Amino acid sequence: MTDVLLIIPHFKYKKLDASAPICPRIGVISIAAVLEKEGFSVKVIDLPALNLSWAELKEEIVNTSASIVGLTAVTAEFPSALQILKLVKEINVSTVTIVGGPHVSIMPETANTESIDYIVAGEGEITAVELVKYILQKKGKLEEIKGIGYKKDGNIILTTPRPLIENLDSLPFPAYHLLQIDKYRNYATLDDGRKFATIVSSRGCPFKCIFCSSSAIFGHRWRTMSPERIFSDIKILYEKFKIRHLYFHDDEFTINKDRIKKLCALLIASKFDLKWSCLGRVNDIDEEFARIIAKAGCNAISLGIEVGYPEGLTLIKKNISLEQVKNAFKLCRKYRIFTSANFMIGFPWENKKEILKTIKFAKTLVPYADIFYFQTLIPYPGTEVYKTMKEENLIISNDWNDYVTHSVTGTLPVIRTRYLTNKELKSLYYYAFLWTYMNPGYLFRKIWRMKNIIHLKRNMVAGYNLFRNIIDNYINVIFRKSKNH
Repeated sequence: MTDVLLIIPHFKYKKLDASAPICPRIGVISIAAVLEKEGFSVKVIDLPALNLSWAELKEEIVNTSASIVGLTAVTAEFPSALQILKLVKEINVSTVTIVGGPHVSIMPETANTESIDYIVAGEGEITAVELVKYILQKKGKLEEIKGIGYKKDGNIILTTPRPLIENLDSLPFPAYHLLQIDKYRNYATLDDGRKFATIVSSRGCPFKCIFCSSSAIFGHRWRTMSPERIFSDIKILYEKFKIRHLYFHDDEFTINKDRIKKLCALLIASKFDLKWSCLGRVNDIDEEFARIIAKAGCNAISLGIEVGYPEGLTLIKKNISLEQVKNAFKLCRKYRIFTSANFMIGFPWENKKEILKTIKFAKTLVPYADIFYFQTLIPYPGTEVYKTMKEENLIISNDWNDYVTHSVTGTLPVIRTRYLTNKELKSLYYYAFLWTYMNPGYLFRKIWRMKNIIHLKRNMVAGYNLFRNIIDNYINVIFRKSKNH
């Protein structure tokens, strides 16, 4: 009998599954590692990786016969998490259920259902150990466990928030051994057949972008592992698990350049045949930094730009300039670092004029950026933009099934602006995508950079499905009847 079963909910990109990554969830296996360190038996079921049917999942839950089942969920996964927890209770009503992750950390009241016994708010490692000890060993007092929610008289009672973990080096190596590591894969655009995994080397973000939910969980705090600890984890992944491409899934990887340079020095000295990618900020990319990370194996970086007009950058509190954007992409091109240019449309103040400015600016990056992502704004609970849009009645849907992070796979946007309906936003969104994927220079560069048959096949399937999906949805938005808000 297993003490704790941890389940990662389904997340589907629908027709874009071929292009999507499948990434280990480090938060889950970090919690698993601390539970194992305390002597508890743990099993992890990663549904996106294993692609289990509902019947197969039910069989796994029955066979595992865990005393506790825990799930994590971002907002877009929350409906799936609720379905799974309902199934757990149908199989055995006495199984204790726990849900954690960003959604319930920010909106704990949404967890007030019969299928959820406890919630874990914020960082879960220390809280999970204390809660599991209380449930299985009757240790401690429930109301004294920090960072949880429990039910009493039909309400969710929240305890004192759990302080953030100050020394991330103190955490054990995540329990990658509980995953089927061969099931994970990179984005189609970066998949060169190397064995792939994700890693997290820091938590939180000190910046105050109005659309980001990180600060709602961690505050405006940024904590990091030491370069030596990060390299130690990489060494284990490289030697024991044979990982050859790592994605740093930090909210902001490039904040402290001295930290990255020290890590790069260790990677260069190791002579590992390792490629890695990360998220970064354009104002962190200078000549020396681009050269060093490229030499250390960085072959891709995703850069958030969001809007293509200066006043918009000020309003979203991005603290970057368009000149810094251009400079960063030029340097990454010089050092052969694959770049993703990420844009967002649908901020409260935006009219068609502002959105076309963003698209026009994106066109100036065609000679340098390798791929463009446009997304309609999703106002996640806990963010500044969510509060603004809620107050101005600009949020159309509170159905979490609609909060799909890749808008091209979803329904009409869950928001409108002060001047544009959600249907008009969707039309502009598809215009931006069609401009990108019908651009001859972009298409030629994509084909030229194909690495192998796997890379070519995934990109062809993904490209076809993306183009077909955009055309079908564009026609639906423009010519067919649909709700217009």
